[in-house]
Amino acid sequence: MSKQIISVTIMINKPESITTEYIENELTKKYKAPLRWAIIESKNDKLKLCITYEK
Repeated sequence: MSKQIISVTIMINKPESITTEYIENELTKKYKAPLRWAIIESKNDKLKLCITYEK
């Protein structure tokens, strides 16, 4: 079975202090081992991220 590389846009809660560790912990809860991610928007209490992972 071949693996797929998937990119999605998601929203996560925005902490007072944004750290790489916080974002990666949030992402690994659902996506296990993200290949890469980027913050693409920051609003009042949310971060919009583009995440790429292997399925």
